[in-house]
Amino acid sequence: MKKPARRYQVFHSSFTDDGQSNGPISAIYQPIATMLAKGQLSGLISATQREAQDAAKRFQTNQSYGIPVTYLTSAELTKEIPVSQRQAGKFIAVARLSKIKQLDHIINAIVRLHQEFPQVTLDIYGYSDSWNKNQTANALKSLVKENNAESYINFVGYCDDLSAAYEHAQAEILMSYYEGFAMAVLEAQGHGCPVVSYDINYGPADIIDDQQSGKLIPPNDQEALYQQLRKLLAAPDLVKKYAHHAQKAAQKYRFDHVAQKWQKLISNIEKE
Repeated sequence: MKKPARRYQVFHSSFTDDGQSNGPISAIYQPIATMLAKGQLSGLISATQREAQDAAKRFQTNQSYGIPVTYLTSAELTKEIPVSQRQAGKFIAVARLSKIKQLDHIINAIVRLHQEFPQVTLDIYGYSDSWNKNQTANALKSLVKENNAESYINFVGYCDDLSAAYEHAQAEILMSYYEGFAMAVLEAQGHGCPVVSYDINYGPADIIDDQQSGKLIPPNDQEALYQQLRKLLAAPDLVKKYAHHAQKAAQKYRFDHVAQKWQKLISNIEKE
């Protein structure tokens, strides 16, 4: 017996233009409500449970599911990474050089910190905004130059394998305006790397065990960012605590856990 194919909209990023649950729905997603009403779509799949709940309300459907867009292997989560190999003062950011990532917030904080902690460095991993004529990339590089920070703030570019970066950094920093999942945060935690992040939609609060594997701070609070990084530099034991708990916090993203979510969705479809 043949049945009509089930179709689901998978959100790669936030379904709104500004990442806020009540923000303007992105143009590409505006037809969804009508498609759901006409039966042209069976449901929605988001990368986090929080976005799934927000999408359910905005598109008025009870067929909205949160399933992570990636996973970590058991080998990654059981690898022993000595805290002693993490370099004091070494911070990293993993993000494309675009306005939405707010890398200038990180640069400004690092410049301030370097005055008190001269060992501080920042490595930024990510490709330039070539689609935007590198406007953001050029502005960020100018900001570094204006502050005479070229000796300790480095634009590394895109890298295929960030394992060494995650495993030697004191912490990763994410200051985006919004995210769809924040994959870099999960990668960092999977490598035992503490993370300091704005508490934004969507992803960081789902991944980070706040004050255990890292720290969530109010969105766009640059003073809180500075103070939190300063705290990590002044309190090595806090870094040890966060690093110790990071892989534990990431356990829920093991392959088998993510696979179970997909299996549950498929099983529910088969029962209908």
